[in-house]
Amino acid sequence: MSFAFILMTSIFFTMNAQEKEMTMNASVSIGTKSYSVTAEDNDAAKVFFDRVPLSLTMNEWAGNSEYYARLSEKINTDGIKSPSTFETGDIAIYNNISLVIFYADTKNTAGYAKIGHIVEAEGVKDALKAAKGKVIFTLMSEK
Repeated sequence: MSFAFILMTSIFFTMNAQEKEMTMNASVSIGTKSYSVTAEDNDAAKVFFDRVPLSLTMNEWAGNSEYYARLSEKINTDGIKSPSTFETGDIAIYNNISLVIFYADTKNTAGYAKIGHIVEAEGVKDALKAAKGKVIFTLMSEK
């Protein structure tokens, strides 16, 4: 093998490793509280976060561990496997058209595609209730 081939291969793998480490960070303001959000590395997350800043009014879904809001346009989630559980602070797209914020852990995951997670989501349910479901997503940075 030539030195040039080895060097090029090394650069290629280094660049790919760096790309996988890149994360998009955003924030969500819920009433007077602001939370950091880390995006998942999938196409649906990229499409959603390309739409921010975004203001939504979310509704609680029958006391079922989540708040949701219908989006103005569908987001394709084909090929994104639903996780077996969602945790407090997880953000998902449901049936390609609704944004969901989970305020409690749940195993009800059919039809959901995870697109992000609220970091340190303690108190998110109370914040959503106090804000009457009004949320604002903004992009913070790309690393």
